[in-house]
Amino acid sequence: MLALIVAPHPDDELLVAGPLVSRMLERGDSIHVLYMTNGDNLALDFPRRLTESVACCQMLGIPECNVHFLGYGDGWKGSHIYENRKGTCVSAVGRSETYGLAGHPEYCYVKHGVHHAYTRENWKGDVAEILDELRPDIIFCVDYDHHPDHRATSLILEEVIGEKLHRTDNTWIPIVLKTFVYAGRWEGLDDYWAWRETLPPQKGRCNLLDYELDVPYYAWSDRLRFSVPDDFLTADIRRNRMFALGACHASQIFRWYIPRICNTDCVYWLRRTDNLLFNADITATSGDARKICDFKFIDASDVSRWRVPTEHAFDNHLWIPDASDGRKAITVLFRRPVSISTCVLYFNADSQSHFRRVLVSLYSKNILQKSLSVDIGAAEARKSVVFPLAVDITSMTLAVTDSYGSSPGLCELEVFESEASPDIYSMLPWPYPENSSSYLEQACERSPHLPLSYRVHRWLFHLYRNCKVLHSVIFRKHK
Repeated sequence: MLALIVAPHPDDELLVAGPLVSRMLERGDSIHVLYMTNGDNLALDFPRRLTESVACCQMLGIPECNVHFLGYGDGWKGSHIYENRKGTCVSAVGRSETYGLAGHPEYCYVKHGVHHAYTRENWKGDVAEILDELRPDIIFCVDYDHHPDHRATSLILEEVIGEKLHRTDNTWIPIVLKTFVYAGRWEGLDDYWAWRETLPPQKGRCNLLDYELDVPYYAWSDRLRFSVPDDFLTADIRRNRMFALGACHASQIFRWYIPRICNTDCVYWLRRTDNLLFNADITATSGDARKICDFKFIDASDVSRWRVPTEHAFDNHLWIPDASDGRKAITVLFRRPVSISTCVLYFNADSQSHFRRVLVSLYSKNILQKSLSVDIGAAEARKSVVFPLAVDITSMTLAVTDSYGSSPGLCELEVFESEASPDIYSMLPWPYPENSSSYLEQACERSPHLPLSYRVHRWLFHLYRNCKVLHSVIFRKHK
């Protein structure tokens, strides 16, 4: 199996999939890491952060040839590169084209012998090219975190994947696992010595104050949970493998956040890529029908916005039919007959502007096979519609029969043959045990004095960390 970790900055590879990658490498999987930016928010960060990332990957067991730098900037003068569709951007340190290390150039230079100007088109093209080359079986990536580069990484990756899935000759159906590294982890509790599983974000720490996660279309109960190796669970935090890996990124304060980011499980949300609409032609009576199947739940014209009311958090991501449209309908023509059992609808996350009712109809050669009226609550951002399996379906329609507010819309429509998601645990066979206390029990068996000693470890670590953080604030870049 070939897996790709997509990291916004050097050190994010550990937050995205460090413990799980360790397991995958043990069974012989091929792991590649793609760094979207060079982490050069300050001039003194280059080339140190790139050399640190290579050292960290090698310590993890990933060969340097599997480490890829896109070479784009960390921080921008003016608008973010994701938002700038007009010309060349200038990074925070004054650069305007990609670069890498002397002995390890950025991806475009390796492939074409040229440095790319900092444009959105080039950035997106580089991401698309490396996906075409690697064709990973599974992709690990951040989702719409608080950091602008994390948000942009998530959005541009989804945009590229969506366009590839729409190709008529596409045969690549990857597993895409998204995670959050800020709310609940980097900004979480210092609970390492409690041996806890990953906890949901604290209230008020997410992008949208009304929802439990940074992306309103995920539910905490839907998360996939994987156990971590024993060497990522140690009573002495200095012997934890994550601490040693984080120490490779010595220019950052990563290792001093280990008490927050190390848990007994790794948590992800699955983005299904087997949507039947990727092999269909979609039209609408009004509005932009492309929005309902672009693999992007959300979008933003300003990825730097921070914790704003729901109705202003996202934009440019909805199919919004015209108010004057008397039909308000979407028509889907499948390129070949399909079988359908489930439709999942994702609505505007604004409770003040919403659909109340839609009618979903399935046709076989223009003959109505099934039709279902779906009621939608004001607080529902996602709604699943399950049919008895309908076979030989050639088209479907979705008609809005009741709505309210100024901009009710639909951000994504997924149609599946099976309600059941792909069996991820057959690919990554390390599910988190049902008895979550087993980790603490096993640790106590290995170290009978743990109940007393972990308090001493905790006190000493916090004392040491506070000294180091003070040093970082004075002399180095704070993350």
